[in-house]
Amino acid sequence: MLHLVRMPGMISFAGGMPDPDIFPVEQFQQAASIISREGKDILQYGTTEGYPPLKEFLAEWTAPKMGRKLLPEELLITTGSSQVIDLLCWALLDRGDWVICEEPTFLGATGTMYN
Repeated sequence: MLHLVRMPGMISFAGGMPDPDIFPVEQFQQAASIISREGKDILQYGTTEGYPPLKEFLAEWTAPKMGRKLLPEELLITTGSSQVIDLLCWALLDRGDWVICEEPTFLGATGTMYN
């Protein structure tokens, strides 16, 4: 797939260089104010279930998209797409199962699915 990146006119999204105009600067400022308010405790490891106020916020925020409000315990926060793909593969696939995905696709996904 890496040969596709070198094609004339190809725009690669692999480098992690999104348009700076879409960065949620105001939301980061709000998060920084929470850190300054709650101090060092907010930076400690939390429960493995995730930060409860974040899960409650996500439950509210996703409600219009989901057609109902999720319970916080129905949410699983991961560290990124590779982790969630790995978890889904372990939960849904058996060794030797086939997975069909579009091409080009995220390189991390195919590597995770092979394992």
